[in-house]
This record gives sequence, structure tokens and C-alpha cells, in this order.
Amino acid sequence: LHGCTAAEFSAEQFANQAEIIEDLIEQGQLITAEELTRELLEQRPDDALLRGQLGRILHLEQRYQAARVQDRLALGLDPQLWQAAYNLACSSAALGDLDAAIRWLQPVVREGHKTVAEVAGDPDLQALHDDHRFSFYLATGLLSKDERDALALVQPKRLRVGEMATLSVTAIALNRPLMAPREQVRLRP
Repeated sequence: LHGCTAAEFSAEQFANQAEIIEDLIEQGQLITAEELTRELLEQRPDDALLRGQLGRILHLEQRYQAARVQDRLALGLDPQLWQAAYNLACSSAALGDLDAAIRWLQPVVREGHKTVAEVAGDPDLQALHDDHRFSFYLATGLLSKDERDALALVQPKRLRVGEMATLSVTAIALNRPLMAPREQVRLRP
């Protein structure tokens, strides 16, 4: 059976191919980059980074639905792969699904992977600029998924069991009259 399959890439060959793919993307040769990425994925179907890279290529080709599929697969393989979540936000924004774009963008900005300036200047997220949640984020640095939200921010961002931390809770109630009465905040973990 091994004789029927293509020879696998060594780790060094794989790294070289990954660099070639990056160069192709930068040069705008997306079709070739996609072909090489798919060839590598045949060897490593469970590689989250490759899936995310394919999602990025598909997004650049404006194949947003296909990009979302690959990025969701990447996040399924590695839930910590924030680049795939960011790609999902960009593809969702391009498709006009602003709720999904906000939902995917929130963990990226909450974890500090992108600054407000980087997010605000990203042309792929241009569709979000008319969304009141995004406007609130640009003004405050806090991105809310819902109009009535409470965000918990932990300092430091990474903890071990038994370590002390500061927990800041910010209640957000967008679209309320300026002098509206206060409401109780219900916190769910």
C-alpha cells in the first residue's frame, strides 16, 4: 500500500515548501500557492496551520465560503490558532455576516493578538465600520458580541492553577438612552 502513495515530505522539505507558499502569496500567485498547499495537505490533513493558510489563500481569491470551511477546520484542529479566527472574521465580514465577524474577531482582540489600529486599518474588515459594536470597540478597545454584554478581562492573560489574578468585569449596554436606569448584570462563566 505504501508503494501506491506519493512520497512524504521530510520536515526540511516541508519547511521549504511553506516558505515557497508564503512567497507565492506575496507575489499574488494564489492559484499556484493553493495547489502547493493542497498538495501538502494531502500529506498532513490534520495540520491546522496548513488549513489556516489554505483559508487565507481562499479568502484572498474571494472564495469566502470555502475559506470559512477551511478556517473552521483549522480551529477544530487547534482552537488556539487565532489567525484562523481572524480569517473567519474577515471572510464573514466580506459575506456581510457581521454578527459572525464580530463573534470571530472578539477572541482575537481580547487576547491582544491584534491592536485596535491594526483591526481598524484592515480593509477586509471595512464592512464592520458601520456596525455600532465595532464603533464602540474603536472608541474603547472593548468588543462586545451582543448589545447587552459583560466582558471579563483577566490580568495576566495566562494563568496556572493557584496563581492570583485580577478580574475586571465591564458591562456594556449599547443602544440605551443616555440617562436610562441601571440594570442588574447577570454573569455566566
